[in-house]
Amino acid sequence: MARPAVGKPSVGAARHQSKPAAAGAIPLARPLLDRGTRERRETPTPLAGLGKTAFRPLAAREITLPVALDSPAVCRDWTLASMLAAVALAAVSSCGSNGGSGSQGGRDAAAEETADPNAALCARYATDAGAPVPFALIQQIFDGNCVTCHVAGTVLDLSDGHAWSDLVNQPPTPDEACGGTLVVPGNPAMSFLYQKLTQDTPCAGFRMPRSEFGGGSLPACVTDVVAGWITEGAPGGP
Repeated sequence: MARPAVGKPSVGAARHQSKPAAAGAIPLARPLLDRGTRERRETPTPLAGLGKTAFRPLAAREITLPVALDSPAVCRDWTLASMLAAVALAAVSSCGSNGGSGSQGGRDAAAEETADPNAALCARYATDAGAPVPFALIQQIFDGNCVTCHVAGTVLDLSDGHAWSDLVNQPPTPDEACGGTLVVPGNPAMSFLYQKLTQDTPCAGFRMPRSEFGGGSLPACVTDVVAGWITEGAPGGP
């Protein structure tokens, strides 16, 4: 008599068959994996008589059911995420626009730095076109740039009340005698004072003012004022 055919278990059935547990082994929870499940939960629970914590499978009522992707909760989460992403994008765009403004501000600051650094100095000693240059303005130039060294008791006193008489038609110091006359009224080119203010290598000494004692050589806008004063005859004497 032929034996009845016994069918092989399906692959799915074989997958879900449990292997027998070894004697004394602690039972472990079988992962709950269902197609479409977003969450897997296993709860540690003390097993009676074992004196330690082990994992046990969740009861049917403890299983967290998968959340459908089109459920209100999921839609709400996605909506919130979209809103947060939009806010972040707006913030980045705002930073970009502000960064552009900042770059423009940086360019403006750089332009100011590359502008004529002597602009303020030129404005301070500016005179009206065609107007005579008063000696009071020349004294302001001396006060702001020369009297750190050239004061009473030195070979050339450029302080207020002494500068004009020490300059006009006066010779330079003996060690700079090559300069001829400090101020020749009507002739800036022959005035050693003007030469010392405008030439990097005068016949003697150094260009004035010396940078280590003040702001360094004067810009042309200021030396032009001195030249104008000398050209007009160096007025301003007592």
